[in-house]
Amino acid sequence: MSKIFKYLYVSYLFGTSFMVAGQVSDVSEVNSLNDSSYYLGSSSPKLAFKVAQKSAVMAKNIHYKLGEIMAYCRIGNALVAMDELNAALFNYGKAEELFEKSKEDSIVLSKIYIYQSSVYLNKGNPERALSNYETALKIAERRSNGVIMASAIMNMSLIYKERGDYKKALQLLHESVLILPEKNKDELGTMHNGIGNIYQDEGRIEEAINEFKKAESFFIASNNLNSILKVNNNIGNCFWDLDKGDSAMFFYRKALPLAIEKSFKETEGIIYQNIGAIFTEQGELDSASYYFSKSIEIKKKAQDNDGLLETLKSIGEIAFLRNNIDEALEVYSEAYDLAVSLGYLEDLEHITRELSACYQKKNDWDKALYNLELSKSYRDSISEKLSDALVYEINFEQEKRRVAELKLKLKKRDVQLEKQAFFLWSIGILAFCVILFFYVLFKLNKHKRKAAEIQKENIQKEKEIGELINKQEQAELSAMYDGQESERNRIALELHDKLGGMLSTVKLYFKSIDTQINNLKEENIDQYQKANVLLDEACDETRKIAHQLSSKSLGRIGLFATVEKMQRQINDSGQIKFELTTHGTDENLKTLNQISIYRIIQELMSNILKHAIATEINVQLNVFDEIFNLIIEDDGIGFDLNLMINNSGIGLREAEARIKNMNGIFSIDSGRGGGTTITIDIPLKKEV
Repeated sequence: MSKIFKYLYVSYLFGTSFMVAGQVSDVSEVNSLNDSSYYLGSSSPKLAFKVAQKSAVMAKNIHYKLGEIMAYCRIGNALVAMDELNAALFNYGKAEELFEKSKEDSIVLSKIYIYQSSVYLNKGNPERALSNYETALKIAERRSNGVIMASAIMNMSLIYKERGDYKKALQLLHESVLILPEKNKDELGTMHNGIGNIYQDEGRIEEAINEFKKAESFFIASNNLNSILKVNNNIGNCFWDLDKGDSAMFFYRKALPLAIEKSFKETEGIIYQNIGAIFTEQGELDSASYYFSKSIEIKKKAQDNDGLLETLKSIGEIAFLRNNIDEALEVYSEAYDLAVSLGYLEDLEHITRELSACYQKKNDWDKALYNLELSKSYRDSISEKLSDALVYEINFEQEKRRVAELKLKLKKRDVQLEKQAFFLWSIGILAFCVILFFYVLFKLNKHKRKAAEIQKENIQKEKEIGELINKQEQAELSAMYDGQESERNRIALELHDKLGGMLSTVKLYFKSIDTQINNLKEENIDQYQKANVLLDEACDETRKIAHQLSSKSLGRIGLFATVEKMQRQINDSGQIKFELTTHGTDENLKTLNQISIYRIIQELMSNILKHAIATEINVQLNVFDEIFNLIIEDDGIGFDLNLMINNSGIGLREAEARIKNMNGIFSIDSGRGGGTTITIDIPLKKEV
């Protein structure tokens, strides 16, 4: 049990680690998310559904069609596990539609058809399921994919078997055995076991035994203990059908330890019943009684009334053979009441006949005659029902398909109920063990609890102190950043209003000289014109610096528009190509965060322009439900990360401090000559 929960825990961590990362530009991440959803599918379908949804969004953003197709398949698989069959079919349909548009690897389409077929079987539509399996088989044949071909054929054979078409089912299973590669031991074992079951149903017992033994060898090679148990029990049943009790006993005893080890109580009870029947036939009544008692104990706990009735009849027979008539009467009476509740006429006819024989042994002729008459009435009822069955047989062919569909649906439901029961039992046992463990721990370590509580209080206090220190540091940083922005805005205002005004006044004085410029010497005219050009450049540069320092325009038009303005300015310079991609909206980003993010972008862009020697910059601004994601990539010369860590400039350290203040994550991927990718993830709080 611990291994199961360890697997669930690891799968959960594996899936959620990718959900937090938020890096949407990497194809491998989409594949990892899809793999994570697959492994979480059976243990945590809701989490698998969320992971697959994230993968679909990422794949769509980077135009990775195959990843998007597989994401929709994983969404469908998770919905099937949650019994949301219509929603699962809808997502499989989206995957199929995308496949038709993208013309990706056709094996993916065959998998989609197989996924759809399982849903149609659950919905009680075997005809549609069979059609889909046939289509999947044709696609797999064109691609020479033996595993997919065998999977489709195996499922088709199960449908034909449920219909009673054993010939077609056998033909398909033999084909799948020839197709499957030798390395697929478990699948080959399943195929041979299926062939053996059909042979046994047809009465071809020797052939069934041979197939079951082949299946056992494959299951042993794959170490599939559950299947080994079932195959050994099947072989025992075959030898029992051949009246070879000793051989049957050998395989029942071989299967019994596995059934006990794996806690398959129903199979264990059946094996005890079979062993008891063999001992009865061999005349070893004490041994038979022992195994029948074990079988009854298990069947009563499992509420297996059918099996219980059969075992009670067997114990009654042993008591009668031992001449323990009172015991036989008691057991047969219990069996009679159970058969009445189940409405089994054939069992009632048999039990009342045996009761009559018991009363004859006790010379109680009235009761013996009464039970004999009762047995005759049950036999007459059976004959009447057989007559009715002959009438109904005329319409059997018309009802055959509907009955097969109902059986398939009931079988699926029984499997689901068994899984649910196993899960509930597992949870119950685990809960009991946990309660028992903590109770014993409480008794043994009561004197240590006080110390543990004190230690816990100390840890809590240290945590609170740490939180207070962290809040203080954040408050100080926020105050510093507010002061910086105020000072930037003040300097911008001074530059724009005072220095800008002064430069404008100087420009007017220069303008007044224009009327007298013709009176100047040629060299003075040239100097004047150069000075005039420099003055214009000084005015423009002053205005530009003022705008860069000021954050007021950012508050008016938002982060995305401000960065777009930066993009236009850089592209207009003609020095470097600047590409910008956005996802979501910046409306939910609070002003302080927008200012800090913009200052970070300014600093990083400045570093690239100064040092990277790049020809292209790609910036992505992505706003998701819980994370703001910034990615800046350039194709420059890169740098040594170790040197950067030891010698990073003030601007870069300030950018890191801003990110830390917003509880963000900052990562750099660079190397000499390989360009640089900077990724920043900032969590978005409820009040953003």
